[in-house]
Amino acid sequence: MFVNEFARRAGEQPHVVRYYARVGLLNPARHPRNGYKVFTESDVKRLRLIRNMKRLGYTLAEVATVLENAERGKSPCPATRGVVERRARAGKRSLRQLQAHMEHAVRQWRQAPGGVPDGDSVRCLIETVEAELGRDCGIDP
Repeated sequence: MFVNEFARRAGEQPHVVRYYARVGLLNPARHPRNGYKVFTESDVKRLRLIRNMKRLGYTLAEVATVLENAERGKSPCPATRGVVERRARAGKRSLRQLQAHMEHAVRQWRQAPGGVPDGDSVRCLIETVEAELGRDCGIDP
């Protein structure tokens, strides 16, 4: 398969496939006559693995480390476990911060006339949750 067909089959954008090949996460063969990158079914599985690791919060550097360990016959489990443990701790911190931020907003809203938040405070909560848990709009949990 060439890049476009491979990307379509794997459910990814062609520019992402080209980038992953350029940085060494994918290692396609070269067509002998024209030098085009040629991907196989095992490359599809590898790309799906990369995408799943990214969804779990792995950086591309961490993905590369896990894949390199596996290719060398070393168990990727310790590296994988370490990444997952770090991500779990960071996720817990983020969720605690988000919870504190929302509770603070609710306390502020209770003090509003009639206990009803105005449009600006609702917008601000939504924007701050999206942008680093309350560092904008002057709201601190």
